[in-house]
Amino acid sequence: MSGAVAFAYGSAPLSVVLAALGVASAAYAVYEFSLKVASSGGYYRYIERGGFGSRVGAWGGGWLYILYAGVAATPFIYLETALAVQYGLSALGINLPSWSWFPLGIADALLALILPYLGIKPSVKYMLWTG
Repeated sequence: MSGAVAFAYGSAPLSVVLAALGVASAAYAVYEFSLKVASSGGYYRYIERGGFGSRVGAWGGGWLYILYAGVAATPFIYLETALAVQYGLSALGINLPSWSWFPLGIADALLALILPYLGIKPSVKYMLWTG
């Protein structure tokens, strides 16, 4: 919320209401679909039982997952983390150059690649410390 207020100022209550309506709309669509498809398969069962059938649904769902995870979501997660670190340090009085988000994002991506390679124990320790 503090991030939203920092950018939205007086419009923050309206942005919260609009965001809640957007999330509620997405949740309602999932709820309505779950009335027709009740399964522990979750998202993948929805794709399989969708209008295109299991073969086309699985093919399209796989490609969309790669598109979402590799192209859309992951770079923005690194960008958001780098910007949060940059702004957090500036709030503490440590001012970094405006381009520092890029090496911070690369460092975040490298950490995300190295931790799984090292195994479960270092990953869980990292999650406990950062959580």
